[in-house]
Amino acid sequence: MELILNREVLAEAVAWSSRTISQRPAVPVMAGVHIAATSAGVEFASYDYNVSARVTVEPLELITEGTVVVDGKLLSETARALPNKIPEVSFKTEDNYLHITCGSFHQQLLVMPEEDYPQLPQLPQIVGQVDAEVFSHSISQVSIAASRDETLPLLTGISLEIRPEKLCVLATDRYRMALKEIPWQATNPQINQDLVVKAKNIADAAKNIASSGSISLAVDGEDESSALVGLSAGGRLFTSQVNDGNYPDVRRIFPEPINIVAVVKVSDFIAAAKRVAIVSANLSNQQITLSFTQGSLEFRAGSGGENTATDAIPVQLNGADISVSFNSRMLIEGLSVVDEPYVRLSFKDETKPVIITGQKEETGDDSPEFQYLIMPIRTAI
Repeated sequence: MELILNREVLAEAVAWSSRTISQRPAVPVMAGVHIAATSAGVEFASYDYNVSARVTVEPLELITEGTVVVDGKLLSETARALPNKIPEVSFKTEDNYLHITCGSFHQQLLVMPEEDYPQLPQLPQIVGQVDAEVFSHSISQVSIAASRDETLPLLTGISLEIRPEKLCVLATDRYRMALKEIPWQATNPQINQDLVVKAKNIADAAKNIASSGSISLAVDGEDESSALVGLSAGGRLFTSQVNDGNYPDVRRIFPEPINIVAVVKVSDFIAAAKRVAIVSANLSNQQITLSFTQGSLEFRAGSGGENTATDAIPVQLNGADISVSFNSRMLIEGLSVVDEPYVRLSFKDETKPVIITGQKEETGDDSPEFQYLIMPIRTAI
């Protein structure tokens, strides 16, 4: 294999393709990036049996076709460190090495045994398109609610509910839930699938294709048995195995009826919550208590014999006074991903979860496309 690439194109291709390399690969060769140079372009890819990432770029010159696998970490670090003033990088395989040359810089990377590298998964059937920026932002909004507990693998994922008229993405760790409805264009008017994908993986992929204009969503099949999901945008491909199991029916815990509604300016809410939560940051439940009365929202953390803090901000309250305690970190994280300047908190009572939605103005309707639900302290979904 021998070819010449643009340095910036190389750096972007290696950055994308090396992101799925496992820190603890099942076999040594899977710590590598697979490079394939053909008349169709130069493909960079990585795979860890669960997720794959690949991208195809146009070389400045293709001299000889070929394939090679080299250490992904070394290639990634090298691509970032190449001289900025030199626009061209040459690749050449010779004597069991990949020779990389950029100006006066020359490097030899040992070739890894390509015969041991597994076959890369193919992109499944495309089932629709969605705006890349909207999808990326939506995934980042809901991913905060995904569990970090690897003993509950299903809850470390984001659930994708694929319907003809919309995509719904949601996540929960049993103590909170985030849900976002996304408009999209389905290619199948009868599609009805529910998939769960590792939150960390799809969030990272979506973030890095946010500027691609449009994302094609791909699924292997059109029923509940799907095992692979893929994203395609701007020449970049991502696939992931689907998490096993049935995602919990989290909609059942939405409180009904709503008896109390409070509207608060988001920036004031977050600032006050952060100030008061300082004294409870080292407590196991990081408890903060919110007391809603007509015209005032009081924050309180700590108790007698401990460090304490209080604060208060204006609130528009419709309903009876209410006092509820939450985990301050989970509360602040939820408020921080609300897009609108005001937030609406909808309560049934102090024992049930609160529904948090955004609101463009202090008075008027909320924006129910994104909903963040959080349980009162010492309660789990």
